[in-house]
Amino acid sequence: MAKAKESDKRKLSHEAYGGVHGSEYIPFIPADKVLPELTAVAVIVGSLFAILFAAANAYLGLKAGMTISAAIPAAVLATALLKGVFKRDSILESNLVMAIAATGESLAGGIIFTLPAIVLWGLKDEFTLTRIVFVILIGGLLGALFVIPLRRYLTVEEHGKLIYPEGMAAAEVLVTSNQGGTGFMTVLSGMIVGGIYKLLSGGFGMWSENLHGLLRGLRAQK
Repeated sequence: MAKAKESDKRKLSHEAYGGVHGSEYIPFIPADKVLPELTAVAVIVGSLFAILFAAANAYLGLKAGMTISAAIPAAVLATALLKGVFKRDSILESNLVMAIAATGESLAGGIIFTLPAIVLWGLKDEFTLTRIVFVILIGGLLGALFVIPLRRYLTVEEHGKLIYPEGMAAAEVLVTSNQGGTGFMTVLSGMIVGGIYKLLSGGFGMWSENLHGLLRGLRAQK
């Protein structure tokens, strides 16, 4: 029993970063191990997270000109919600929630970096809610269709050759969060502290979000 528990507390292997061909790589969850993955709970939670992160990235992108990764915080939140609320302990479900949530970030990027350009071209009157929704749906569908034929080549044939820094970071966070313990609490506490800081600074305006100061001797002389 102790050996079984110890085998469950394993980390992502070094071979995930390369060293073997993709066809010989044994993933964190082997193909012969059956776990729940495509479930109604995972799809619903992932869809809600996708909406949340899409709205957050749209706001941040229009304000700062850049977006943030949704995969990493979604991995932590998915694990916490599925294990803490729904009492489900499947990393595959958490991975599916993370993948769905990440599409919200991608769609937000496509919206804020393309649609405003159409407005600047003077085609503001051409925008209707129906057309905006249609553009978003078609863009998301095309993205999924382009990924399908490239998936095996990029993940198997190019295993270890392509770095995928964000994807590997998300995988490490997902594994650490699923294993629980101090690693999960460290990641979760970091997100909570960051959220509180943002709420107090940007939400309630208790202090400025921008650092500014004056270097003596460099001020322009009038």
